[in-house]
Amino acid sequence: MQTKNFSKLALILLLISIFILMFSFNILAQQNLTADQLIFDQSEEGAAIIEATNNVKMIYNEMVITGDYAKFEQGKQVVTFEGNVKMVMESGELTSDNLRYEMKNEYLEATGNVLLQAEDYKVESNDLTYDRSIKEMIFTGQQAYIEYGKITANADQIKVLNEENKAVLSGNVSGQQRSNKFKADQIEILNNGDKIEMTGSAQLNFESIEE
Repeated sequence: MQTKNFSKLALILLLISIFILMFSFNILAQQNLTADQLIFDQSEEGAAIIEATNNVKMIYNEMVITGDYAKFEQGKQVVTFEGNVKMVMESGELTSDNLRYEMKNEYLEATGNVLLQAEDYKVESNDLTYDRSIKEMIFTGQQAYIEYGKITANADQIKVLNEENKAVLSGNVSGQQRSNKFKADQIEILNNGDKIEMTGSAQLNFESIEE
């Protein structure tokens, strides 16, 4: 009787171990780092630090990041890329000089020649912060630029809210919709550029239609 119970217990433990192993493998399969050279080191706390050089490529869930150099701090779950950085994600293709991604917080920072090419819009700036948990992007630095539907515009800050299908431009906003030129302190671009709401010293210069 005891032998049967022991066998059942051993079988249950074996099945649990296999399930845990398969679950762990699936998690690890979503993270992959390759490069021409990989160097493994440890922090003072004993956590692994991996440095990757030349033809660096990292796959993390649905994202693919490439660049010249990367540093992955495994304990903090933070990866930093430098040089010719390109990131392909659900929001489109992002390129920049540098990129830092906090995996636990789903928070991204990109600096230097930032360009995001999405299906419905394009944004250029010096800096980008992206909170993937709420799908909010904030572009800043030297008159950020956006092309959204029929609209092109510059502003001190461009906030793209993917969940709400809109962009909010703040500070020294100027732009054009077809032949109509506008200026304002803030504008909201809605419905893929079909609607604009302007506030604060709003000005619109439009061409008259001659019959």
